[in-house]
Amino acid sequence: MIDRIVLLLSLLGIGWAIRLTSIKVNRDRIDKIINTFTNLLYSLFFPLMFFNIFAERGLNLADLSITILVFSYTIISLAILYMVTHRYSKKLRNAVIVTAIFPNVIFLGFPVVITLCGDITYASLYSLVMLVLNITVGGLLGMQRHEIVWSIIKLPILYGFASGVVAHYVIGDIVITFTSFAKTITSVISTYGAAMVMGYSIPASTTILSRYYKLIGLQIIYRFVASPLIHHILTIPLVLPYEACQQVIIESMMPPALTNTILARVHGWDYEYAASTTLITTLISLAVIPVLASLGIV
Repeated sequence: MIDRIVLLLSLLGIGWAIRLTSIKVNRDRIDKIINTFTNLLYSLFFPLMFFNIFAERGLNLADLSITILVFSYTIISLAILYMVTHRYSKKLRNAVIVTAIFPNVIFLGFPVVITLCGDITYASLYSLVMLVLNITVGGLLGMQRHEIVWSIIKLPILYGFASGVVAHYVIGDIVITFTSFAKTITSVISTYGAAMVMGYSIPASTTILSRYYKLIGLQIIYRFVASPLIHHILTIPLVLPYEACQQVIIESMMPPALTNTILARVHGWDYEYAASTTLITTLISLAVIPVLASLGIV
């Protein structure tokens, strides 16, 4: 366990070191390489992971419970955060809401869950529903509803999920033989590749943190206290095995998704806040998660 955590943190550090180094050298070329690798992970390896998982296990009652949990958490969080941030400008308020609600379930969540739990059987569906809601809520807040459906349709992992479910119930044992072979390869590439990409994506500057220190404090409390607490409370009445609860709680403690910074830029929100809070909460999570894991809390 400890060696996998060290490897994960090392790859995150390597990714960030590459980013810091690229500022002084050929930044454009390195960006192109990282962007190409990111697209390969997002469009090929992550969908393959979803296909492998759902082709092997299909759907079960826990999946419905996880879907209900994510919807409930999102609605509760929207209500809480809107009340807390209503006095701020719309541009800043929307940036705060999306970054506080939607965690980095894939590029950091997957590596951490696989490192701590050994698989993402339940985290995979959680991340799928969370991504769909991230795009939906971002579109609604940005008043660009016509783009929501198309953005969801373009999600590569959605096709990995759908094809995996179909394969499980139509082909059965034949596809399980293939997924058992492919699972390890896609898991290793996706996990450690995503960790390096996440490290490279951490903003290199902290100069604007003083401007947002109160809201970043709110963000830290929400991500590492309120979010896992809400998730824990919601798991009590739902039919979820221990492994599912563990994976969901770990995902709920991840820092904001990189998608939120992109949404902030697209919709004209305060993207500097989104990038800054992603930086500070990512660094905190890298310290908090290993400690919680060593104590057996997650």
